[in-house]
Amino acid sequence: MDAGVIDRVFLDVVYSSYTSSLLDSDEIVRRVWNGMPKFISPSAGPSMAAEVSLTAEASLNDETSITAWLNLLTSVIFAQLKASNSKLPKLRSDSEWTSEKANVPIRGITELKPDAILHIVTTGEPISDPDWTNILAFCEVTRSRKRDNIEDHLTCHAQFAFAHQPFRRFVPALAIIYKHFVLYIFDRFGVLYTEDYPFTPANKPLFLRIIYSLMFVPLDYLSIDLSTTYPTNGYSFGGPITVRVDESEYVIDNVGCNVFQSNCLQGRATSCWVVHEPGSDHKLLLKDSWCDKNRKPHEQAVYGVLKKAIKEHRAEKKPVPVAIPTIEKASIIFVDSMHRRFDDTEHVRKLHTMFEIPQETTIRQHIRLILQNVGYPLTDFEFRLELIEAIRDIVSSTRATLSIVT
Repeated sequence: MDAGVIDRVFLDVVYSSYTSSLLDSDEIVRRVWNGMPKFISPSAGPSMAAEVSLTAEASLNDETSITAWLNLLTSVIFAQLKASNSKLPKLRSDSEWTSEKANVPIRGITELKPDAILHIVTTGEPISDPDWTNILAFCEVTRSRKRDNIEDHLTCHAQFAFAHQPFRRFVPALAIIYKHFVLYIFDRFGVLYTEDYPFTPANKPLFLRIIYSLMFVPLDYLSIDLSTTYPTNGYSFGGPITVRVDESEYVIDNVGCNVFQSNCLQGRATSCWVVHEPGSDHKLLLKDSWCDKNRKPHEQAVYGVLKKAIKEHRAEKKPVPVAIPTIEKASIIFVDSMHRRFDDTEHVRKLHTMFEIPQETTIRQHIRLILQNVGYPLTDFEFRLELIEAIRDIVSSTRATLSIVT
């Protein structure tokens, strides 16, 4: 549990004290805060019927009422800020909450049904059916005082969001647990969550900060990787995308067709794609992963040694295996449109105290590599037998490697 995670994820630079004062208005309190659904309001004493359902999961009506309330809260906040004529950063207005997937599974290989999702809605285009590629955040609702089931559900949702949005840096989620709210942040190190805050006037500024940030702040603060460019509505993964590595651009023709993707929620989370430079047919390999910052030697150093060895072999006219990968570009990803900083898991774990992060904590840093020699083309095999022998050699070497490490 971490009480400071809200401050570190939703920074003062995107939610200032001035913004907070604008949201602390009679209009928001009267129209929205005081109109919250009764089953989460601390001022509404539990009726006998409510007591009976305290251990039950939220009904579909609860999910609908929560999303309606969140969308009303969003529209009132937006109107309040627009009417203030203040010099606030440009507000996004491209997302909305929906509970339609609480009863019908999200399209995909799983039957998950989140209670509520915050998804991208492109201005001027028909509202598309929410799927895993355009979800920004989740919300789970329960009348139970227990949070175990909700945490399991949110973890599954986050894992599938990462699987369908491989360039996401973290996934935020909101849990509404019997008159309380909790913010969760899932990233490549694990999960952080706040304490349970009751829906009381004292906690209204915290809740408004969460909702304002989820709805209006620049998307890079919600973990959308702006070093990637999408051709259609700006965010979804339907077609070719352009990825920047060390100021150079590379095209992934179909982000869904990757060479390799780790489906783990926590860890290196390596993904690989065949890419090419714009206007070129020359194939390269993009490797995107979250590396242990303290691990030595670094991967790019190993590839650098390989490249140097190959260069020396060629200078001495020695044979060089054609499929040995060599590094072309290496880049540590930067994030934040306003404050450039390295993309890692340390930022949301830094304590606002005199103590540093424990030394044994693994800090993962977002690394992107471009490699040459992505493989041996199948068309270069003269006979089928030669191809089968190559596959046999791969299987044998893999077995030998596994026998050593295990």
